[in-house]
Amino acid sequence: MGFKKWLEIGQFAAAGVLAFGLMSSAQAIYIETSPSHTEPTLQALLDSYTIGGDSSIDVTTDQVEGAGYWRNTDSGITPTRLVAEYSVNSHVNSFGIFDRNDASNRFELFGGTNSAGDITAFGMDADGSIWTGSLWGFGDSGEDFSSTAFGFYVDTGSSIFFSDSLLNTGSSQQMVAFQGTNEDDIDLPGFGGAASWTQGGWVLAFEDTVYDLSDKDFNDFVVFIESAEPVSEPGTVLLIALGLFGLSIARRRVAA
Repeated sequence: MGFKKWLEIGQFAAAGVLAFGLMSSAQAIYIETSPSHTEPTLQALLDSYTIGGDSSIDVTTDQVEGAGYWRNTDSGITPTRLVAEYSVNSHVNSFGIFDRNDASNRFELFGGTNSAGDITAFGMDADGSIWTGSLWGFGDSGEDFSSTAFGFYVDTGSSIFFSDSLLNTGSSQQMVAFQGTNEDDIDLPGFGGAASWTQGGWVLAFEDTVYDLSDKDFNDFVVFIESAEPVSEPGTVLLIALGLFGLSIARRRVAA
């Protein structure tokens, strides 16, 4: 096979990788938006916290892909507020962060006694040591992760669901993430006033039953976090980098 043919294959493969990346960013999981007689939908929750009208966020179309793992930003302190919990497991559900390299290494932020409006905060040193507390009192927890990257989890007492879908039964997606748009003023439980929902703020919403067997409402455990951002998966970054490299070689060959 000649070099020209290899270039054509490389161009095709690279384009495919890039197209896959673009396609994956447009995927969304189904969320139940029909009203219930017993509890609000996730969309209704976001609308109810928005001042002066409905939320600019649409829970179907505005899901952020690639939110399996995160890192702290800005001050390095990530305030975390429990916004809502509509679940039969609410008395036992716990929520926290887990080590990207060891999902069994977990750190709890909220437990079964917490309720909407409760707030905690966490951050990490460069060596992976976890600091936690309130915004007015922060200290080393004595627990450590292997890096500064972390995921989120909900533990129901019988099952643990992770923000990284690959760690869940059947690779089931159990968490959806939404980023602020700088368009809404919100008043969250326990906040005590209006604030702008900027791009530095995120809503994370969990389904605490295996997705295929669940009611798909994603209102079982909902938190609001600040000063954090998703980090790319190493495999995805490598594929895209290889694709760009292949396109670069092909273009240089054509230019020559």
